[in-house]
Amino acid sequence: MGLSVEKKGGLWVVNNVTAKGASAPLGRVYATVGAHYVGFDDRFDEPLVVRAYLDPTIDDAILKAQRNGEFDHLGYVQVAELGFRSIPIPPAVYGGRLAEREAYRYGAEQRFLDYMGPADARARMFDVPFYACNAALADPSLSEYRQLTDHPLGNGSLYWPKGTGENRSLCASLVASVVTSLVTPADVRAALTPERLLLSISATRAELKKKEAYRIALDHLRTHPLPDRPKASPPLAKVDETTLAAEVVGDLVLISLPPSLEEEPPTLCVGTKEVDASTVEVVVHVLTVYDVQNLTRDTGLAALQRICSYLADSGLVSDLAEADLDRPQPRRRASGLPFHIPPGTDLLELRYSTLAYGHRAGVPTRMPRSCFGGFTWSLIFRFDNDTASLSPVEVRAPKALGAFDIQPAIDRYRQAVARPQPRDTVDRTIFTRARMRRENFAAGRRLRFSGAFKGV
Repeated sequence: MGLSVEKKGGLWVVNNVTAKGASAPLGRVYATVGAHYVGFDDRFDEPLVVRAYLDPTIDDAILKAQRNGEFDHLGYVQVAELGFRSIPIPPAVYGGRLAEREAYRYGAEQRFLDYMGPADARARMFDVPFYACNAALADPSLSEYRQLTDHPLGNGSLYWPKGTGENRSLCASLVASVVTSLVTPADVRAALTPERLLLSISATRAELKKKEAYRIALDHLRTHPLPDRPKASPPLAKVDETTLAAEVVGDLVLISLPPSLEEEPPTLCVGTKEVDASTVEVVVHVLTVYDVQNLTRDTGLAALQRICSYLADSGLVSDLAEADLDRPQPRRRASGLPFHIPPGTDLLELRYSTLAYGHRAGVPTRMPRSCFGGFTWSLIFRFDNDTASLSPVEVRAPKALGAFDIQPAIDRYRQAVARPQPRDTVDRTIFTRARMRRENFAAGRRLRFSGAFKGV
């Protein structure tokens, strides 16, 4: 029985992902590309969560390769690239959270692998960077490909035709966080000064398995007064949660409160603090509107200035002549940019290429049939001249991926893992929090979905 899709509770789900017919979340909207079901969940401002499921029963190339024993395990490998008006840009030039992928950058297209850091990868010894392997960051017991063929796992599962058991995955899958923020966890933690502390809530680890820390904090603030105002009403007693917005930054969750509460509504920052083997503290800080503005002020402008410097140093400035960005800046403008950005300009494209890759134990992976195609999709950014911010605004629908040589990405992966450098780290929370439960905080930014999507 192949995969099928239906809508439940406002979200799309995929059925029959395991031998016992389990269902799995797909997203708020989704698209199909051949045998791939690709879903997008933008209920939080950041990150965008992308899920993909590959149905091997309807892909003739995979079925033939499976009969011929050309692979033991099948999974997704994901590569990304940044283009500034179609000019390739290294992730370190853009900065923010994407800069951490610099260790995996390769080729003239400045592509980079979407995977855990080289030191973490070396410790786990997977020779193919299947996206599903990132689940080992949260569960160190996952050390073999066969252990990654069950469902559910944190970042997707591998398909193993010879697998047995009710929980074995009948498809290859991926659960990925697309983290593009120019604000880093270190930036936010620096703002969490003692005077910003609102309260700490004791919670057991068993509670945290049932509820996210931010959910515990919101429930407490809905039902309990603040410690320094014991006779006052609970501060969030009358708040409609659809008026909230949320963003994940590393291991912290920022929750923006609605303007109706105060003239300048604050932002809650929720994190956790280890206490002992059974207990943690859910720690809540309050950031003022000015704190948040200080975190985000001019980050987009700074990214564009880095891009301009890169273009100048690389001799690529002339390539902007066809991009309608080469007009002189208006007088008295202090941005430092050598071009004008017309409103509504699609400025930056983050493009993902997600490929189905077959691995056969003990056989060199340089095989003609190792890669079984895949899909590509893009996230489009625009610059806001008023706020000096550079933000994603649009998701362009997945489409079938044409010729794509995945081998250079795997070669670069093996080079990086062979000699990991101390600076070559990728924040583990990008992967470990991909399956984080998300509420429908509807007041946040909503991306525009263009192309052949269902559910828009």
